[in-house]
Amino acid sequence: MKLILSFCLAFTLSAGLALGQTSQLNGAPVRFGPSLPSTCSPNQKTSVLFYKTGADNGLYLCLTLDSWTAIGSAVISSGPSLSVTYSNDLAAAVSAIGATPTMLRVTQNAVVSTSITVPPTLVLVFENQAKLVESGTATITFQGVGISNPEAPIAIFSNFEPGDITWSGTTPATRPFAIAGELWDTGTDSVTDRLDRADDSVADGQQLKIVLHPRPLTGPVVLRSRRELYFTSGDYLNTATHNYALLVFDDYTWFHGAPGARLHEGNPNMYFIGAPDNTSAFEQIRVEDLTFVGDPAASNAIFNGAGSTVQLGNAKNSWIRRCLFYKTHAYAAFLGAFGPDNYAENSDISDNVFVGIGTQVAGFINAVNCRISRNFFDQRGANGAASYTVLDAEPNGDASRIENIVIENNVIDLRDPDTAGVSKVAFGILLQGSLQGAIKNATIRNNIVYGREFNTAPTSIGVTVGVQAYGVQELSIHNNHIRSAYQRGGINVSVSEYVSIRDNEIVQSTGGQGPNYGLWLEGVATANVDRNTLLKAYLEPAFGYGSTAIYENEAIYVATVSGATITVLPMEFRLYSFYAGKTVTFNNTDYTVTAWTSGQTMDVSPSIGAYPAKTFDAAAAVNAGTDTISLASHGYNTGAFVRYDHSAGAAIGGLVGGNYYLISTGSGTFKLATTMANALAGTAVDITLAGSGNHTIYGLLQTKFSNNTYSANNASFLRW
Repeated sequence: MKLILSFCLAFTLSAGLALGQTSQLNGAPVRFGPSLPSTCSPNQKTSVLFYKTGADNGLYLCLTLDSWTAIGSAVISSGPSLSVTYSNDLAAAVSAIGATPTMLRVTQNAVVSTSITVPPTLVLVFENQAKLVESGTATITFQGVGISNPEAPIAIFSNFEPGDITWSGTTPATRPFAIAGELWDTGTDSVTDRLDRADDSVADGQQLKIVLHPRPLTGPVVLRSRRELYFTSGDYLNTATHNYALLVFDDYTWFHGAPGARLHEGNPNMYFIGAPDNTSAFEQIRVEDLTFVGDPAASNAIFNGAGSTVQLGNAKNSWIRRCLFYKTHAYAAFLGAFGPDNYAENSDISDNVFVGIGTQVAGFINAVNCRISRNFFDQRGANGAASYTVLDAEPNGDASRIENIVIENNVIDLRDPDTAGVSKVAFGILLQGSLQGAIKNATIRNNIVYGREFNTAPTSIGVTVGVQAYGVQELSIHNNHIRSAYQRGGINVSVSEYVSIRDNEIVQSTGGQGPNYGLWLEGVATANVDRNTLLKAYLEPAFGYGSTAIYENEAIYVATVSGATITVLPMEFRLYSFYAGKTVTFNNTDYTVTAWTSGQTMDVSPSIGAYPAKTFDAAAAVNAGTDTISLASHGYNTGAFVRYDHSAGAAIGGLVGGNYYLISTGSGTFKLATTMANALAGTAVDITLAGSGNHTIYGLLQTKFSNNTYSANNASFLRW
């Protein structure tokens, strides 16, 4: 039988005690003390009930003259209710009630100045907006559920710091399943302050749902493990200014919300949801059914900052699902983080909507066995970035890992409004293995990409690529539809190995400026290109607009050589471990790669010799009459592929910075030709002016990988 009391001063204890032997008990007061009085009378209401606070504490009833009986089940019945009074002291009340199953009604504010442990048999019921107000350093520990409605958005704890209100139960039956952040009156309008106190109220590792209500987010909270954050409908504005994660997760954290729950971004360098800044792995992080909104005060409400909106670094078996990202900053949703150990595993980004995001929208930084699927990306709004990528896979170090990834069933709309004279580069799907680490086993299938040049006569100059990949081992690109990719083409794969491109449809628009490549392979080893349809894919003007084409050529690197070691200059592409055993060409001679060292160095056989960057004074070295350039011991053979560069002084008439084929006219002189055929024929560029200042010749390294097969493609084919 549960005893129901109510406090009437600071606490009004009302209680339907269903106790009475007779109706004469109704309205009788209760006295307290460490020992039972020696006298009592059942006929006097002032002495019929007594709480003993000492040994054998509990509630006693005077049934016969001068005789007290501990109230037990034998005497409890459905009699009339009893109204009793109590003093202004919660600690004394809790002590007096002891283990008796009791509901204690709190109807007025009461000061808590002594730390209290509330037994599991006692439940506080708050009425009339009454609160417990901390004085000093008092704490309250609930050994059971402790309060009647822990999910109600009503403040009952005032002035308590994080960790002052706790539930010590270790099973769901001995603590609340869910509590509201609004239980705490923090003296501020911050949801962060309330979340911090709610998170600290249950021990790390114990499951707890925290129900939040719309208030400003003012700073970071590092959550304990096994937390479920539920955002009720409304706007959560953001005034935080720090540069790392606002909500920092631990194992088994679930972020979700009611329809209409809108979380607003603040500082563009801030991660909204992210991992702690360490290398630990985290299990089952779930982000679902939330709306993230860019700062409404920002220009165009678009950020291009360094932080992600949601970044699941180090997260295993985790996901971001059914969320709306509306004009948030760059890196809206990413799997993995920076550093060799910060990789996501068995995780996904699925069924989300992204509208008008900054420079990168979603993707992988470090990821193994991960997926991005069934998302809609709407980039039709004016994006302030000059270059942006929708789906981006980008390892950021030699030890970074992107392996076994799938990008499927996404719709990407890049139809950015045309702005005269504004140059933009837009990538639908971009796999950037060139950023030092290779990508292994990637699948891109069943996606739709609408390019930004969907307009038939754009006035702006820009580039759209449907799918671009480089530095990938084992790549499948199947069943994608790409429309109006411009300049770099519908599908562009470079410096990759074991590639399957099959059953794709690439449709180009009839307007635009410059060349369009339908499908372009550059330095790709062992590719099968089958059953692709290319419509209205442009070629270079020299080959005629309106043709459909597949291009193939080798990759080119600016390089220096010392003995058997080749070092490439930092460029778009890097060197990869799968180059070992393959053939490359330098100085019109083939070499075999014997060892890969890093993204910029590898060894070849046989040894090449010394080919540093070679600089000459144009005024002294150039003979415009014979079209020759003097450079002592240049070492290059006729047909060598070289890069000519000049950064100071007057240009050499007839030459522009770029790639040429060398014609050796002696150990100390050479000429330059525009093609290999011209070099072998001795047809040099006509030099009209010697120029002045320092000019440089670099050797160019070319891959010699291409051993690819093409079948049943609806397109013309051109190999450079």
